[in-house]
Amino acid sequence: MRREWIDSGSKKHNDPYAYPNNINFRNFTQFIMIPVLVYETQYPRTEKIRIKYAIYKMVNTLAMLVLAYQICSLHILPIIETAKEMNFTESLFKFTLPMTCLCLVCFNMIFENYTNFWAEITRFGDRLFYTDWWNSTSFEEFNRKWNLPVYEFLYRHVYLELIFEHNFSVKKAQLITFLFSALLHEYSLCLSLQQITPIIILFVMIQFPVMFFTQSLKGKQSGNIYFWFSMIQGVPLILNLYLRINEY
Repeated sequence: MRREWIDSGSKKHNDPYAYPNNINFRNFTQFIMIPVLVYETQYPRTEKIRIKYAIYKMVNTLAMLVLAYQICSLHILPIIETAKEMNFTESLFKFTLPMTCLCLVCFNMIFENYTNFWAEITRFGDRLFYTDWWNSTSFEEFNRKWNLPVYEFLYRHVYLELIFEHNFSVKKAQLITFLFSALLHEYSLCLSLQQITPIIILFVMIQFPVMFFTQSLKGKQSGNIYFWFSMIQGVPLILNLYLRINEY
């Protein structure tokens, strides 16, 4: 945007949405509140705020938060406290059901309720925060569908920048985008756990060769079965490794 303004001769505009008129506190606050990660000068807007709908989404968000807390405190923390007394396989299977439920509850809380609550009170018109990721037949498809705000950010500000600004090939751009995403996840976990254990990076980067070797499963029921098996066992496996990393 700034580059286009400079190339056009740095002409002044009366349009409040044109650069640099759009750089102000109000515009910044608006961007922070709208549930998106990619900045635009204008977003699609609804005509009015539906108060009942906003309250409904807020109540649902709080209900899902309470449910997630109950799952953690009653069904996950007790297993964590005794995990080292079990063998790896036993703790893995005990984690499977509560971790799967927790992931589904958290997804519903964030992408179905929390984002829609903020979208409603800011009159944000684009409510597509995810698509049918549960029908995915590959992790490539899952990564495109389950978290559209983050996907759009990575696609525009990492993937396309690497291709058009730095002349990277498509495959290299995909690899670097995956690595960048993995590093962000690992960084957030390092801050919360206060230790450097690159397990998330390992699992994210494994997806790249896995996507190549499972091309034949795309669009097939067997691909969806493989996807769900990996999702159901993958999260408990990662948690197990984090708990036992000091043993190795």
